[in-house]
Amino acid sequence: MKVLFSPLRNCKVRLNEIINASLKEKKMAGFANQSRNNSNDEFQTSEYGLRIGQEWINPDTEQEEFVSLPGVMWLDTMKKNKVSGEGEFQELLLHGNDLLVAVQDFGKTLAPGECRELNLKVQVFRRKANQNSNHKTMTWKVA
Repeated sequence: MKVLFSPLRNCKVRLNEIINASLKEKKMAGFANQSRNNSNDEFQTSEYGLRIGQEWINPDTEQEEFVSLPGVMWLDTMKKNKVSGEGEFQELLLHGNDLLVAVQDFGKTLAPGECRELNLKVQVFRRKANQNSNHKTMTWKVA
């Protein structure tokens, strides 16, 4: 079994048990293409997206399959970061915009129904305690 993200390297067996039980309930038919976290309008207007998941061995077929998290990040409808000002943070936002354009361009080269892997990192994070999620209400001190 190929594990794509390191926090799960030590729990391969348990993860496989969870996936196997879940997929037996859902019969695997169409499960990998479900998009429960996105609106139907976005699904209808988007052509290419990004799925996050890992490969696992299906015990019934002994074949390697891809199991993704629920939901798809639709690339062709994703908006670029709004950038104003100058500095290191703004440079990171601009690089993120460049990455989005590069992945969108790659998606345009795919044939309908084609799926290819990209060498991207996935980060799981937790917000800091008391971190405000609405940046518009933050105040800045001007020196």
